Amino acid sequence: MRLPLTVLDGASDTPSLRLTHDPVLTPEQAEYDRSVRALVDTPYMDYPKGIGLETLVRCNAACDFCPYPHLERKGDRMEDRLIEKFLDELGDIPDDVPVSVNPSRVNEPFLDKRVLPFLQEVERRHSNARIAIFSNGSTFTEKLIEQLGTLKQIILFNVSFNDHRKDAYEETMQIPYERTVRNLDALHEAFEAGVVTPPGIAVNRIGDGSEADQAFLDWCRDRWPRFLARVSPRVNWMGQVNLDWTSRPPKATCGQFFKMQILASGKAAFCGVDSTGDAGFGDFNDMHILEIYNHPERRRLRENVVSRDRVPACGSCALLA
Repeated sequence: MRLPLTVLDGASDTPSLRLTHDPVLTPEQAEYDRSVRALVDTPYMDYPKGIGLETLVRCNAACDFCPYPHLERKGDRMEDRLIEKFLDELGDIPDDVPVSVNPSRVNEPFLDKRVLPFLQEVERRHSNARIAIFSNGSTFTEKLIEQLGTLKQIILFNVSFNDHRKDAYEETMQIPYERTVRNLDALHEAFEAGVVTPPGIAVNRIGDGSEADQAFLDWCRDRWPRFLARVSPRVNWMGQVNLDWTSRPPKATCGQFFKMQILASGKAAFCGVDSTGDAGFGDFNDMHILEIYNHPERRRLRENVVSRDRVPACGSCALLA
């Protein structure tokens, strides 16, 4: 069922709004809120700041905080014609408007052998394109790391490592710990040697509010000093994941209003945590990316820079993305 996007004027019985939103923003949240609101008077009112494109719904992990283990559309593969359509339509964004392209949503992108050539083609055809990568790192090989070095416009490289403790890591992600650590050691060495050259590579944990969050940061900074170490909020993916604990949503707007997400089927999702696409509007199979981005209801969210506590689809989300 699609969650309503109607802006709320007062209290609501919508389950996703029963959480109390923190009225006092942290410095990071306040800066994020200001930066999103500043986008109103930029070309990003008409053109997306970022586009997530899911080419293959497949992941080798089974994280307990992710909807993938129970996703009904596992194995969906974006048709080659849609990938080519995307490459063509990306050219309708003016050259002086930077746009990030992210091949990762509810998937491990490098399980699709088309991803790296796709990203290389994005860079070749579009000088304004920037690359964002999210991966769990378990798929990295020496060859892949070398190939990643061919991408010169990476602005975000995030590795979902999630726990520095072997037992906790394997319980959470259901993939071998030692293999991932070896891969990240190799990536760190390549980064130090200048083989891969993004402005920063981050190892990330989905936080649980425990002391393990800080212990993760300390361990990662010690093991991989050239990487950034981060802890991200835990969210319920619009109710698609049952969690005992989620991060408290801030009373702030959301940068996802200035981005768009396309599922492997071509269906447009509402945002990065709409795993089913049920809250989205439009279909890339028969719509232009800019037509989807400028759907009247989505555009209204941008024009009013609505606070997430006033939008049922956003009411339980603490992500700053």
